[in-house]
Amino acid sequence: MVKPIILVVVSAGWIVPLYLGIDSIISFLRLEVYPRLLGQSPLNSFPFLRFSRQMVIIGFAWLAVVALFWSTVLARHLIRSCPPGAAAAPTTD
Repeated sequence: MVKPIILVVVSAGWIVPLYLGIDSIISFLRLEVYPRLLGQSPLNSFPFLRFSRQMVIIGFAWLAVVALFWSTVLARHLIRSCPPGAAAAPTTD
């Protein structure tokens, strides 16, 4: 029972860093850019854009690993379910 839960969490976990990256960009716009447009000078030292970039890179790298894993699982399933010689047999249409 634990293995399927871990598989689901690892497969969908890429959403968390991607969400954090996008939320960081929105926070940057709200807390840094908007006040500057109003002529204010915000005093914030958090590196929003660097953090956002790192989270988006981690999220998409994680997504690539998950896609590679599931495409490998699908390919193995298709190869295993195909009868021997079925792919090599010519069709007579």
